[in-house]
Amino acid sequence: MIGGLVTADKDEIKAHFVAKAPVKRLSVFLAMLVVLFYLMWLSELVPALLTGEVPESIQNNGVPTNAVHVLDMAWILPAFGITAANLWRKRSLGYTLAGVMLSYFVLLVSAILSMVVFMVRDGQPVAIPQAVIFGTLLVISLFILIWYIFADGARGVVEHQGPDREGDGIVPSTTNVVG
Repeated sequence: MIGGLVTADKDEIKAHFVAKAPVKRLSVFLAMLVVLFYLMWLSELVPALLTGEVPESIQNNGVPTNAVHVLDMAWILPAFGITAANLWRKRSLGYTLAGVMLSYFVLLVSAILSMVVFMVRDGQPVAIPQAVIFGTLLVISLFILIWYIFADGARGVVEHQGPDREGDGIVPSTTNVVG
């Protein structure tokens, strides 16, 4: 991801989006995800820290730390926050990361929901409210992702090389394949 981000022409990516792209709404949605997940993880960690006890998720898994908490709070949620802030300001970095981060979230929530399905099939207990929340987040994030992708003004335009009518080589041109 970092290599792609460094080499991507962020201004070109931003230029592909038209004014109707839902950048403010997507920015708010991403910021809400950051707040929601920080609150969810910290609601488990802070009470445990204050009482000097080990959080229940760590006890249940038998590991020294919860890798999900570490990855989310150290990497994923800050990336969502950076994307939301840059998108709100209509900076090219926000446009570049928005589709990637939203696609990641859709895949992540889909994986979580598939785990829930297999846990139910195996007879393991499942927190129904959390499953409903994740299902709702999947539907909303998938809708916003599709909306964001189709707000890309370049859709349906294909660059190709065609013969030069003057006979001096190949000339680039564009064709609208949508109609």
